[in-house]
Amino acid sequence: MRPVLPWGLLALALGCSFDASGITESGGSNGVTASSGAVDPTSSGGAASSGDVPSSGDVPSSGAEGTAAGSSGAVEPVTTGQAATGDLSTTTAASDPGTSDASGPANTTGDPPDDSTGGPSCPQPYKQIVLVADASVLAPMEKSQSMMGEGTVAFSGEAEKGIVNFPVAPPCAGPVAVWARVQDLKEGVNDKDPDSFYTHADNEAETAWLYGCQTYDMPVGYHWLRVQSGVPGEKCNTYTDWIPQLDAGAHTISLRNREGQSGMAVAAVARLLVTSDFNYVPTGND
Repeated sequence: MRPVLPWGLLALALGCSFDASGITESGGSNGVTASSGAVDPTSSGGAASSGDVPSSGDVPSSGAEGTAAGSSGAVEPVTTGQAATGDLSTTTAASDPGTSDASGPANTTGDPPDDSTGGPSCPQPYKQIVLVADASVLAPMEKSQSMMGEGTVAFSGEAEKGIVNFPVAPPCAGPVAVWARVQDLKEGVNDKDPDSFYTHADNEAETAWLYGCQTYDMPVGYHWLRVQSGVPGEKCNTYTDWIPQLDAGAHTISLRNREGQSGMAVAAVARLLVTSDFNYVPTGND
């Protein structure tokens, strides 16, 4: 087990704020507002991965949304060992975020329900938000309480190690869009700023997601970004939206840490959104 470092005391001594982490917690669920902040620190160390980062001047990918205000680049303060607060409901409907059932037009034509277009057995559109507080983690991925309004967040300080598993349950079979609310210490891609995960659904093969490709010209902090798929080392404009095909019922979408801790910076995620509405763009209120 890694030693717990008194980050909070160090922060006061240095006149800046950063996380005190190293304790895994389960956390709870209540309402979150989007906020800014730089990357969550961890007590574990590791070198940032290098040599496979897209070259500079890459075309930023579309579909990213940044609601966090800019910051000076200081690391987001986090406390551990307490119940998570500020979390959202884990499941919401596109037309009524206060319920867990997705809504959609009823089938009034008398035709049999069609799982691809909606109907009594397959409400459309489907939208589900899963908080890190309600996800499971595999060490060295750990949970910590955000002090920047993001509720419980997950991160790992070790390269290629640590997984967070999000349970999802679409009511019908079909393709889905996947978004994650992640943070980036520095905009764009560079070799000293962990800003990537590996992703996969259930037992399918992993694909790489370098979300730094989507944060060009965005302020430092948390952003809802469309999960994308690509090959490390390739240019950002070769990455495409990740569109897993899911059957109706229970599934697991996993994010595995890719880059090691760099200074106090780690890749961190607060929540995941899965939807059958490919036109939907989440905001800081999701």
